[in-house]
Amino acid sequence: MSISNFDSWYLRKYGDNEIFGPVHFDKIKEWAMAAQIAPHDMLSEDGKIWTKAPMILELQMDWLVQLSDDSFYGPTTVHALIEFLQLGEITDDTVIINCCSGKQIRLNEADFYQKKSSETDIEARSPQKRSIRHNLQQRVRDLELALVEKNRHLQIAEDKIQKLQIQVRDLSSR
Repeated sequence: MSISNFDSWYLRKYGDNEIFGPVHFDKIKEWAMAAQIAPHDMLSEDGKIWTKAPMILELQMDWLVQLSDDSFYGPTTVHALIEFLQLGEITDDTVIINCCSGKQIRLNEADFYQKKSSETDIEARSPQKRSIRHNLQQRVRDLELALVEKNRHLQIAEDKIQKLQIQVRDLSSR
């Protein structure tokens, strides 16, 4: 997505739909670098049309973290990877995947590995940092709720089908 307006941006957090902004796009980039923007968070230039954060190329959310053989987190930024490492959520041996090139490497093999994330001056009202585990737990809860809702709709549909079948049998027996 190409950015045309740098002055007025909004961030909508995935879990609770809390909206931050309007802020200059530089603040959005700061939040992304400070691991305060998660892969499912949405961004908007106008507060009406929303785009998933990783789709904004300028945020450089280009990295997936392989948590297990079939579990991934991301895409996220280099700075978030460094922070996850510092927090002990990943190790220097964790496999990361560059979404742009598809290249898989261990974190300690990355060009940026030795770099330290810079401290950023975050305003009082800014999104909170969330761990990989927290984001995954939130996603699992969301999927469980969606499954419960789908099952409820399925039960309603099955009840309706059963009533219609009874009506058809009644009509055909007359």
